[in-house]
Amino acid sequence: MSVAVTYYFGGQPRHATAGSRNQLLPVQVKGGGVEWHVWGALPGEFRASPDQAGYHLLAEEYPAFLEFMPRDARLPARYEDWYEQFAKEDEVHRRAGMRTKDVVVRHEELQAFLKRVQVRPSYAALEAYAAFIGRKEIEEEAAARAKGPSLRQRG
Repeated sequence: MSVAVTYYFGGQPRHATAGSRNQLLPVQVKGGGVEWHVWGALPGEFRASPDQAGYHLLAEEYPAFLEFMPRDARLPARYEDWYEQFAKEDEVHRRAGMRTKDVVVRHEELQAFLKRVQVRPSYAALEAYAAFIGRKEIEEEAAARAKGPSLRQRG
């Protein structure tokens, strides 16, 4: 059995299918806004799974994020304050035994991604994008491990 959702974005029909990885699904929130959530991931791949993808913003790109993103308390005015918050959350995940995968979210790459999927900048979109690239990196690393060591690594 397959489950799919059809929704309209910008007047165009879009589809998200359960079991397909890294699909974004719009969810209307109180006040009429829309948040984008990754949907269709298999059970072991949700954000709370042991291989969690966290994200890191670079200090030199932080002013561009502040300019690009709408105001949000999770993006304080100073990079140092954001990094302190990131470090605390990362420590909680590590102490809980989660194998975290920190990915660097680059401003221009996020901007291009949001343009491609036609999503407005938001903190939810930033987190969804980080989860998307984090899962992609985790899957690539798992595939490389499954192949075994390369000839160069063997000897």
